[in-house]
Formats: sequence, C-alpha cells, structure tokens
Amino acid sequence: MEKAFLKEKKEWIALAGFVIVALAAIILGICIWKVPVVAMCVLVILEVGIAVMLHNAELWFHAVVILIEVIAGVLAARVAPILLCIAAYVAAAAVLRVLDKGEEQ
Repeated sequence: MEKAFLKEKKEWIALAGFVIVALAAIILGICIWKVPVVAMCVLVILEVGIAVMLHNAELWFHAVVILIEVIAGVLAARVAPILLCIAAYVAAAAVLRVLDKGEEQ
C-alpha cells in the first residue's frame, strides 16, 4: 500500500522537496550570510531558470555549469550563497527529471 502511494505521489513529493530546498536557500542566505532579500530571491530564480532551460542536457553539462558557478562564487568572494544557489539548481534539475520520467510512463 505504501509503495503504491509513493509511486503515485512521486512528483508531488519531489516538488515539495524542491520547495523546501529553495526556501531553505533563501532563508539561510538572508539570515546567515546577510545577502539582501531581493538579490537572494533573484539568484534562486535564475538558478531555477537555468535548470529549466538545461534540464534535457547531459549530466556532464550540468557539472560544467556547477563548476562555472563555483568559480564565479570564489572570484566574487561569495562561496556560501553560491553553494545555496547550486543546491536549488540541483533540486530543480532533479524535480524536472522526475517529472519527465513520470510523463514517459
């Protein structure tokens, strides 16, 4: 019974996980690293937008995007907020993969 429920609600569970990660990234960026509210929200929205545009790309391409973001964070001396944005990017890409697999079945 539980497996059928999880299989049936997999997309909603993945979406809820993404929302939790995105909200956690925004709240941690604002409260701990003192990033302005608008800037942190825009960063997370940009990451989700990039994930949407590249969700059909190969896995190595996602790794390259993440590497470029880490390098940009190091150069800007803002590694921690960029790591939060990367978490939002990975969560968004994972949700999109789950949704794509759900449509194929």
